[in-house]
Amino acid sequence: MRYGIISDIHSNIEALNVALSNLTEKQVDIIVALGDIVGYGPDPEECVNIIMSKSIVSVMGNHDFGLNSLDYENYFNTYARDAIRWTRNRVSEQTKSFIKELPLFVEKEHFT
Repeated sequence: MRYGIISDIHSNIEALNVALSNLTEKQVDIIVALGDIVGYGPDPEECVNIIMSKSIVSVMGNHDFGLNSLDYENYFNTYARDAIRWTRNRVSEQTKSFIKELPLFVEKEHFT
C-alpha cells in the first residue's frame, strides 16, 4: 500500500492542486491529510470541497478545530485568530459540519 501524505493546506488551493497532481503521478493508493485544511489562505471552501470530493482520509488540525470553537481561537496568535474568524464567516454550514466531524486520528491497515 502506497500512502501519499499532505498537511497544512491552510486554504491554499493552488498548493493543494499541485500536491494532489504529484501524488497522482506517483500512483499512491491512499491520500491522507494530516490536518489544517483551513487556515490562512483565501480558498477554504474550495479546499474542503476537493478533500470531500476525492474522499481523502483526513484528521483534524488545530486550525480545523478552531473553525468550530470560539474558545479555542484564544490559543492562536493574532494572525491565525484573524484567519480563523475570516474563514468562519465565509464557509458554508456543510463545510463547518465536515470539519467538525473530522477525527483526531485514523487507523488503517499498517498505518496509524
